[in-house]
Amino acid sequence: TADGDFTYLKIENCEIKNYTKGFFYINKAAVIDAITIDGCIISNIECSGGDLFDSRAGGYNALNLTNSTIYNSAKSRDVFRMDDASKNVSAAPNIKVDHCTFSQVGSGNANYRFFYTRFVGNTITFTNNIVTDFNNKRGFANQKNTDQNPTLDNNIYFNTKNLISKDDTGDD
Repeated sequence: TADGDFTYLKIENCEIKNYTKGFFYINKAAVIDAITIDGCIISNIECSGGDLFDSRAGGYNALNLTNSTIYNSAKSRDVFRMDDASKNVSAAPNIKVDHCTFSQVGSGNANYRFFYTRFVGNTITFTNNIVTDFNNKRGFANQKNTDQNPTLDNNIYFNTKNLISKDDTGDD
């Protein structure tokens, strides 16, 4: 709830469920050096008025989401959102998602996407994940500032309509 620089946020082996807002929301000129979410079960996060992993006025240098299961969440919002707050804070965002399962996350046929990352210089690594029942109209990403060459290796996709990059007009 305050501006500033913070060393880390670490959440391990937790069950987090039944929230109206998203998982986290950085709405101050704050930078967290590293956010680690490991071995968690995250469910029924509605994301009313915000996105699942949401950074608007601040940022982070590393977001590591590993060995976690996320289901029935962000049905009408973006899964990862990071606005370009580079005029307010200095960060070099690196998002790594590895060995996670996403089921019915972003599945509401909404006009959103998996990654809505606009902070300049962001990098995305999305590896060894399972994604099922995803149907956001804008797919994986559609912003020119989202990492144009993300690392996407060894993922399994099932019933994932629109999980491709699209521009704002909806064209491939």
